[in-house]
Amino acid sequence: MLMIANLFGVLLSTSTHNTPPRTYWYINVTANSGIQAVIAYFSVYPLMGVKHLDYLNFKAAFDLIDQGLHLTPEGQSTIRDLKGSMNKARTTFTWDHLSNFYT
Repeated sequence: MLMIANLFGVLLSTSTHNTPPRTYWYINVTANSGIQAVIAYFSVYPLMGVKHLDYLNFKAAFDLIDQGLHLTPEGQSTIRDLKGSMNKARTTFTWDHLSNFYT
C-alpha cells in the first residue's frame, strides 16, 4: 500500500471501523495532478470487475470538472447522476470491457 501511495504522491492513512473492530489502509487522492496520475495508471492497468465501471464514472466526472463544466447546472446534474450510479447504487452493468483483458 505504501508503494501505491508513493506512486500517486499521497499519504497512506488508516481507518478503524467498530463492528467488529477492523483497521483498513486507504489513500486519498485530491489534487488534480494526483487524480490525473490515477487516471493514467488505470488507463494502462484497468480494473477488471464492476470497479472498472465505477472508474469510468469517476473519469467522466473528472473530465467534466477538468473542462469547467461542473459549474453549469447540466454538468452538476450529470456528475450527480454519475455518482448516484456507482458502487452499491449501480443498476446498469456491462461486461464488454472484459473482452480486452484476454487479447
